[in-house]
Amino acid sequence: MSAEERFHAATAAIAEREHLVRVRDILSHDVDNEQRRVTQLAAELQFEKADVARLTTGVMGFIETILSADGQLEKEKAEVLEAQARLADAEHYLHSLRTQITNINARLAQLVPAQLAAELDAARAAREEALVRSNTPAGAALQDIAIRIESIDIELIPLADAVAAGEAAFQALAKVIGTLDAVAANRVVLGSKPAESLAGDAQGKLVGFHRALGDIATASFDERPDLDPGDTAFADAWVKGLFAKGTREARIVAARAPMVARIERVGAIMTPLRVRRDELAARRLALVDERAKLLG
Repeated sequence: MSAEERFHAATAAIAEREHLVRVRDILSHDVDNEQRRVTQLAAELQFEKADVARLTTGVMGFIETILSADGQLEKEKAEVLEAQARLADAEHYLHSLRTQITNINARLAQLVPAQLAAELDAARAAREEALVRSNTPAGAALQDIAIRIESIDIELIPLADAVAAGEAAFQALAKVIGTLDAVAANRVVLGSKPAESLAGDAQGKLVGFHRALGDIATASFDERPDLDPGDTAFADAWVKGLFAKGTREARIVAARAPMVARIERVGAIMTPLRVRRDELAARRLALVDERAKLLG
C-alpha cells in the first residue's frame, strides 16, 4: 500500500466510525421508544383477551351463547387478532432496530479509536515524507489527487450508505406486496403468514433510509431527496386497515395500493442517487488509476 493509499484508508476509517456512532445513537433512542410501545401494545392485547374470556366463560359466556346474534363475541375476537397483529408488527420493528445496532457495534469493534488515530498519524507522516522526498511535479500531482479523492469520499461514503439503505427498504416493501398477492391468490392465509408482520420491518428500513438521506450532500440534486413523511410511520394504521370493515378482497386491495405507491416513491428517489453514486465512483476510480500511473 502506497503512502497515499494508506492515508486515504485511515481517514476513510475515521469518517466511517463517526458516521456509525451517530447512527447508533439515533437507533438507541428509537429502541427505547419502541420498547415502550411494545409494552403498551402487549398490555392492550391482554385487555382484549380478557374481554373474550369474559364472554366465553361463566355467566357472561352463557348469556353470550343465548344472545350470540348480536355478534359481540366475534367483534371481541377480531379485536384480539388486530391487537396481536399490531404487537407482532411492533416487535418485528423493534427486532429490526436492535439488529441494526448489533451490526453497527460489530463494525465499531473493528474500528478502535486509539488504533485509528495512531494509524492516521503514521499514514500522514508517511505521505508527507514521500511527497517531500519527491519534490517533483509528480509529487504535487499526487497531493492534488489525494485531495480530490478525499473530497469525493466526503460525498460518496454517505451517498453509498443511502443507496444501500434505499435498496433494503425497496426489497422490504416488495416482500409486503408479494405476500399480499399471495394472500389474494389464496396461497397464504391472512394471519398465518401475515403481511402485517412484514410492515414493521419495511417501516424500520424506510426510517433508516430517511436518516441516510439526511447525511448526503444535496448540492448535486435539484431537490433534496427525501421520503414522504407518511412513509416512515405507516405500519400501525396499515395493520388497522387490514382488519377494518369490508370484504377480504376489498381490504387486500386497499392495503396493496399504498404499498405500491410507496415502493414507486422509493424507486423514484433511488434513480438519481444511483446515478450520482456511480458518477462519483467512476471519478474516484479514474483518480486512483491516475495515481497508480504516477506512482509507477
